[in-house]
Order: sequence, then C-alpha cells, then structure tokens
Amino acid sequence: MDAEEWAPYLLHLFGVQVGTERLGVLSPEAIKAHTFELIRQMSLNGSQRRPLIFEVEDLHWMDTTSEAFFALLAESLNAARILVLGTYRPGYRPPWLEQSNATQIALPRLTPKDGLAVIRSLAPPERLSEPMAQTILTKAEGNPFFLEELTRTVLDAGESQAAIVVPDTVQGVLMARIDRLPEVAKRLLQTASVLGREFSLRLLSAIWTESGELAVLLLELKRLEFVYEQTGAEEPTYVFKHALTQDVAYESLLMTRRQEYRKHRTGV
Repeated sequence: MDAEEWAPYLLHLFGVQVGTERLGVLSPEAIKAHTFELIRQMSLNGSQRRPLIFEVEDLHWMDTTSEAFFALLAESLNAARILVLGTYRPGYRPPWLEQSNATQIALPRLTPKDGLAVIRSLAPPERLSEPMAQTILTKAEGNPFFLEELTRTVLDAGESQAAIVVPDTVQGVLMARIDRLPEVAKRLLQTASVLGREFSLRLLSAIWTESGELAVLLLELKRLEFVYEQTGAEEPTYVFKHALTQDVAYESLLMTRRQEYRKHRTGV
C-alpha cells in the first residue's frame, strides 16, 4: 500500500498527531471513510499471505463505528481468506447476517451432564452436596455463566446455612457475591466499575479515596475472579471478568458516589 497516501490515517487512528497534518482539511466523515478503507485493504492484503480470523466477543455491546466497519468488511469476504467469528446474545442481530456467506449457529444450553461437569470443576462433592448441585442445575437452566457464578455464590455463602436462598437471576447471583465481599473490597469493585470494564491502576489510584492498600485488594478481587490483570499492556491494567459483573457493581453504587467518581475521572 502507498505509505504516503495511507499512513496519515493509520497514525490518526492511533492518536499520533505528527504526520497527520494534511488530514486537517477533511471532515470527520471523510477521515472515517478513509480509515475504514485502510483497515479493509490491510485485511484483504494480509489474507493473501495467510488466512485471517477476526474473533469478536459480545457483538451486542459493540459501538456503532465498529459495527459499521465490520458490515463494510463483510461485503468483501466472498473471495477473501478471512473468517469473522462473533458471539452475541439473543435479541441482537448483526447487520451483515443477510450476506450469503454469513452463518448463524445457535449454541444450545448445556446438558445436565455438561452442566454438572461445570459445577464439579469448581466444587467437588466434598465441598458441595449432590442435592445442592441439582438445585443449581435447575436454576441455571444450562447457562454456563449462571452455573459458574451460582456455584461460587453457594460456596461463598456456605451450604450449611439453613436459610440460604439461591437467586433466580444472573444479576441476583452477582449481587449476592458482591455483597459478601468485605466492605473495602466491595467499595473498590464499585469504584473500578465507574471506569468501565477495563481500567488502569493509575486511573483507579486517582479516584480511590478509601483506606486499604490497592495492590492487596486487587489481589483479592483477582483471587475471587471478579477481575483479571491484562497482559501486554503499557501500564498495569485490569479487566472485569464479565461485562455483566461491571454493570451490576456499577448499578449497586449510589448515584451521589457515581457522580463524585466521574468528576475525579474527568479530572485525571
């Protein structure tokens, strides 16, 4: 590809100002169109050297610009060695699904046998009785995420508690797990949720006003698998294991605290 023609758009995409001066006379729509074409051409050219796979998780949370690009790319895939593999929840419909080369595969619910395997991978029989395992299977209805979180909730609460109530929704399960955290760890999880699903230690430190050492608290949240550390990042970065976990933690935060943390965030 002609570097003189296309490099400014690549630099602009990565937020580099030097070398993008000539784009100043173009409208945002024109820059976006040329950037789309740049990535499309890079993808097609790359596929001539080796097959490419674009794996995109949770298409239902995709922003409109990314969605528009993949719709454009889908129109060019008939003769290209490119596979776009995306996952999404029922209720969302990718705009490129009508393409003749698009295939939708509905993932079935886990069978009781497979569901029990998920439960036992987290809780062997000596930690969770068979009757409680069957209760979890019934509640989760074959949803792997629900199975995992529901099992963790029961383990955290302790099956021996006579009054244990198994929540009926994934949100309820997550909220139950969050509520059982020590108060300072819960507060940190809620604070981090304001920054989004992915957050840097630098930004979190800037808005964290509570007591407690961040490194120790983050280590505990990692151990409990609420968050994990992003590898390969330029600075220490953490990610909520599931986007829904971030949503539930954020919704559990008082509106006044949300606004306070937002002010801190915008000032960083």
